Amino acid sequence: METTENQAKEFASDLIRCTVHQKPNCVVEFSVTASKGLIEKSRHLSAKSVNKNVTIPGFRRGKAPENLIYDTFSKEIDKSTKENIARQSYIECQKLTSLINLDPKESFSYQVESLSPETASLTLSFETNPLVPLVNPADCVLKSIERPAVNSSKIEETIRQALFFYAKWDTIEGRPIQENDFIILDAEILEENGSTSPLFKGTRFEVTDKSMARWMKDAILGKNAGDSAEGTSVADEDASEEEKALFKPSKVKLTIQTIEQATLPELTEDLLRKLGASSEADLKDKIEKQLNEQADDYVSENLREQAIDFLIKTYSFDLPKSFVRKELEFRTSQLAQDNSFMDHWKSLAEAEKQKMIGFLTSQTEKSIILSLLCSALLKQGNLPFPNTNTVTPGSFGEYSQKVLVSATDYIIEQSKQKALIC
Repeated sequence: METTENQAKEFASDLIRCTVHQKPNCVVEFSVTASKGLIEKSRHLSAKSVNKNVTIPGFRRGKAPENLIYDTFSKEIDKSTKENIARQSYIECQKLTSLINLDPKESFSYQVESLSPETASLTLSFETNPLVPLVNPADCVLKSIERPAVNSSKIEETIRQALFFYAKWDTIEGRPIQENDFIILDAEILEENGSTSPLFKGTRFEVTDKSMARWMKDAILGKNAGDSAEGTSVADEDASEEEKALFKPSKVKLTIQTIEQATLPELTEDLLRKLGASSEADLKDKIEKQLNEQADDYVSENLREQAIDFLIKTYSFDLPKSFVRKELEFRTSQLAQDNSFMDHWKSLAEAEKQKMIGFLTSQTEKSIILSLLCSALLKQGNLPFPNTNTVTPGSFGEYSQKVLVSATDYIIEQSKQKALIC
């Protein structure tokens, strides 16, 4: 992720002077000059700590004179003093800047460059919250989306597909596979080491471009029942970029069990009742309503994708590595529970594994950025957050999706209003 370093800011108190530098990955670095007073305080704390943990003849633990502790344990005190200077400087930096340390234990990195009885120079650093930019939703320019047609032929085809559940199936013999036939297929992946792994078995396909992947249709056309054919699987052209990135082309063996022909039933009153309709007209009305809802959802989803793209490309910002690491660990743990994914992962070469890790990391970063932007946008627009009572307990993904929908719908609304004004 491309990062830039913000202009340094200076702060001062009676104990320290510090300059704050914003580093990549939301790391803040303090260049600190500590005063004599802070050094003396740190040295005293070190001597007191050592005194509590050592035994000196003639004195109860913790009660030995401080000058004796300094003389006897100078090396231990010098080491502890540097640590205390760093800790006391960190406390003072926190007071001056109010920058939040993301580590719940408030650990930080430090380096003492110079130390004398009068002054010390050191650097401190830790991760802090990302700076989420303000979003101007009206700046999003949306491309118009062609709404899928809902017409009589689409309604008829939907009814036809429903009738296949009640069709009479006859086996075709004595000729090869043709367009519009139905076939029962087995498929298995041919591994590079010569072994095979099942992909699916006894699955029915209609031999049309709409119902079969192109590579599969090309492999089986003209074959007969009982024949086998080999082809290389490729992702469908309309697959998402994420699916294409995760998709690994495989050599597949297809075995044709049978070639079939379907005889669809008449739309009788009994069948209409099974389809949840009182009449053919009622069935068509219900299907038309369903198709219209699907068409509206298609337009909405495409507009949301544009809004998401607008957010990611226009308002990308730096993230703490710990944010990304924790979310990536969660995602990979979820994937590890998917047996088919793990089988695929084990089959990959090391270079392919690294490529996939890079892709998952990139997607994780985008997801976090999107979540933070959408939450900030709801606050910015005084919009209500989703009611947690409507979300499955423990389902953070479901809640995040609701936030995403609310925020992107707001962007779409603002963009459309600006377009109307212009």
